[in-house]
Amino acid sequence: MTASKIAEKANRLVAPLVERMAFELVETEFVRENSDWYLRVYIDKPGGINIDDCERLSREFSDLLDREDFILQAYILEVSSPGLDRPLKTEADFRRYAGELLEVLLLPGARGARNAQGGEQDGAGGKRSGGKGGGKGGKRSADKSGGANAGGAVVGTLVKFEGGLIYLTDESGTVFSLPWAEVKTAKRAIRF
Repeated sequence: MTASKIAEKANRLVAPLVERMAFELVETEFVRENSDWYLRVYIDKPGGINIDDCERLSREFSDLLDREDFILQAYILEVSSPGLDRPLKTEADFRRYAGELLEVLLLPGARGARNAQGGEQDGAGGKRSGGKGGGKGGKRSADKSGGANAGGAVVGTLVKFEGGLIYLTDESGTVFSLPWAEVKTAKRAIRF
């Protein structure tokens, strides 16, 4: 059985346990690091996950895995929180973090942000001049054709995720959108 099939089966098995415990199942992965295999389950809940939550799920899931006995490799089971900088992947993630500052990394060749009323934007949501560089407060750079360079980022406060678009606001309150299809990763921008 491939690593992805093991992760899928483990995900199906752990999902009812997670739901019963009133947690959210963020992700299940089966990965090899150096010579060890890891079955990792990431969970979350409003207010955050604590060590007792992880231990309780780990005990119950471990018993279930022992009964099912479908993983041939020796592995280490880890149950944890996805962390503060977890990538946003689902509509539930975007609903949870509405009003939070996000950093969105764009795929190479992405067209980038668009004003919610139409028109291109720079990385922070301000009008793009068409030349190189982002606007005030933005981290995104644009080439002369208006496309995002590899590794381009857009920073803004999350308004909503709807119809395949992420709506953000810049410092001036201008609302702009990014197509989900152009996004490499989206995560909370952590301020220190």
